[in-house]
Amino acid sequence: MALIENFTINHIRLAIWQIEESIPELYEQVHLNEEETERYNRFYSDRRKREWLATRVLMRQIGIQGKINYLPNGKPFLLEPYHISISHSHDRVFIGLSEKEEIAVDVELVREKIFRIQDKFSSPSEISKLPDQDAETMTIVWGAKEVLYKKYSVIESLEFKSQMTIAIDEPINGKGFFRAQVHGTKVQGDHQLSYFIEHGYVHVYLCD
Repeated sequence: MALIENFTINHIRLAIWQIEESIPELYEQVHLNEEETERYNRFYSDRRKREWLATRVLMRQIGIQGKINYLPNGKPFLLEPYHISISHSHDRVFIGLSEKEEIAVDVELVREKIFRIQDKFSSPSEISKLPDQDAETMTIVWGAKEVLYKKYSVIESLEFKSQMTIAIDEPINGKGFFRAQVHGTKVQGDHQLSYFIEHGYVHVYLCD
C-alpha cells in the first residue's frame, strides 16, 4: 500500500492511500476482534473487503488506535478523541480526522461518466453558474454534495439536486475553496468546503 498524503491543516488531519495489496495481504496486517471479523465476513464483494481492510491498515499506519464504530445509518465514529470521516473510490482511501469538530470527506475518480449522471445531482441553473462544466468541476460538485449529505445524514437525508447548491466562483486549479448552501426541511446552512486534485482524483472535505 502506497501512502500518498498524510498531513495536517490546522486541527484537521487528512490521509490518503492507494490500495495495491490483495485481500490476503491486507488481512495479514490487521488484527480483528470477534465483532469486526463477523462484520467482515458479511461482505460479499471483494471490492468492499479490500476497502474495509485498507481503511483499518491506513488507520494503523498513521498511528490512530481504536475501533471504528458505525451509527445505524452507516456513519463511522470513534469513541475518542477524533471525529472521523471515510471515503473510497476505486483503489483509493481518503480519511479525515478532527479533534474539535465534525468532519466529512469524499474522494472521486475523475471520469467522463460524470456527464451522464450530472442531471441527477445538479440543476441546469446550478450548472450554468459554474466557471467551467468540465469533468473535474462536475466531479467536485458531486463530491461536495456527498460531503454535505454525510454531514447532515443523522438529521436529514438531503436530496442532492434540490436541497444542496454548490457555488464555485473560480476555475478549478489543483486546490482551492468554494461555498455551498444547504436548504433542507430540517437543516439549513452555508459552508466553505475545500478541495484538491491529486493523480486524477478529486478530494473534497468540510470541517465545521
